[in-house]
Amino acid sequence: YNSPDGVWHFLGDVYKTTFTNELIGQPAPLPPIAFAPSERNGFDIEARVRVWKDQGRVLSIFGNFSALAGELVNRPTETSIPDVADFIGNYGFDLAMPLPASTSPHVFTLLAMQRWEGPKPLTTTRNLSTRTFSRVDVRLAYTNAKWHGFSTFLNMIIYPDRRYEETAFVFGNAVGVSPKAPFTIQGGVFIPL
Repeated sequence: YNSPDGVWHFLGDVYKTTFTNELIGQPAPLPPIAFAPSERNGFDIEARVRVWKDQGRVLSIFGNFSALAGELVNRPTETSIPDVADFIGNYGFDLAMPLPASTSPHVFTLLAMQRWEGPKPLTTTRNLSTRTFSRVDVRLAYTNAKWHGFSTFLNMIIYPDRRYEETAFVFGNAVGVSPKAPFTIQGGVFIPL
């Protein structure tokens, strides 16, 4: 649902999918492993509301949540699909500000959100799994309408807790991780040709 005045946005869906052959990746150079057919049942909900608008200046808040129950079919003891999170949720805000005036071609945008990701089984028996973790993403961008799409951005990712949980995998008889830095800054420039 989108309100006629553009203030409210709601989305919801429920789904069931069936895969004929679930593939699980392995460390290079090993090929993927074909497990079995699988079923996934889930739902998604999201909402966005524009809380302020003054000509080209807009502030919105948003949130979304997705839950998934997936299982391997026709496997009596190994039913979990590895690397599939139980849930993912986000909330945050975005702000667009033409500066110095509302008619200015110089537009600054700010997006900030926190993401929560639920446990992911690492094995088909679910005897090993990650824990719920969160991360914060902040993005500041600048565009100039008179420069045919020129833009630049600064992106920050912060892990307030459990930065080892996002990328975990089973490697032989051990659990391997690719730990994330507690704080990362990235930047870039787009120059149209």
